[in-house]
Amino acid sequence: MSSFTNKASQWNKEVFGNIFYRKKRLLTRLGGVEKILKSQPPRHLREIEHNLKVKYENVLQQEEAF
Repeated sequence: MSSFTNKASQWNKEVFGNIFYRKKRLLTRLGGVEKILKSQPPRHLREIEHNLKVKYENVLQQEEAF
């Protein structure tokens, strides 16, 4: 690989991280929160669910741009 390609790849990992790992982790967390929300929906979990969905949408947009 060229020096530029190596540097660009390293920059991508530092700035965006592993998008696929982040996507999987967010989906797992969302699944857990949604499972709890079905039985007893406390307000703080609804806020967590909303924040996770926003983060997941951001990851999907980054994945599309990549």
